[in-house]
Parts: sequence; C-alpha cells; structure tokens
Amino acid sequence: MVVFDPMPQQPLDAFCRDEVDIVVNLERTQYRNGWPLGTEGSLKGLVLFTTDAYDLNERNEVIIVTEGGKNLTVEAIHRYRLNRHLLLEQSMRGQDRA
Repeated sequence: MVVFDPMPQQPLDAFCRDEVDIVVNLERTQYRNGWPLGTEGSLKGLVLFTTDAYDLNERNEVIIVTEGGKNLTVEAIHRYRLNRHLLLEQSMRGQDRA
C-alpha cells in the first residue's frame, strides 16, 4: 500500500488528473469524511467507489460498495483495467453529475 501525504489543492488536482483512475471510499462511521475527496476526484475524472450507508447516492454516478460485495468490486475494477473506454465513459458521467 502506498500512502500519500496531504497536499494543497492545486497539487492534489494535478495528482488526481494525472496519476489516479479510481478512488475508493470505504467510510463506515457516522462521519462522511470520504466525500470531499471523492467529489473533488470526480470533478477531475476519477471513478468513485464508495459505501452509501445513508442512501445518498442512488442518482449519482458512483459505484456503490456493499459489505460482502468484495468480489463484485474487484470485478468492476478489473473490467475498467481491461476496458479503458468503459472507464472513460464512467469518468465522464461522474464529472457531469459532480
């Protein structure tokens, strides 16, 4: 696992745009800490995989990660790895919704 230090907004935007395809938010607490970074990433074209304990994302263009759905999540990421056009389409839909 690689951990990146916090960074100011401008380098973060460039990092998301140039280095990242998917962001995964597995937040499972009462706090919604993953959303600022997930939304910012979506604006830069990242595909967001997230939990949805509060059912807030039914109409958003995100991939919902459910407890016990690890295989489905891995399969979805693998599909994007094999089909970059599919990843681009999902990315563009996410940007439009964000």
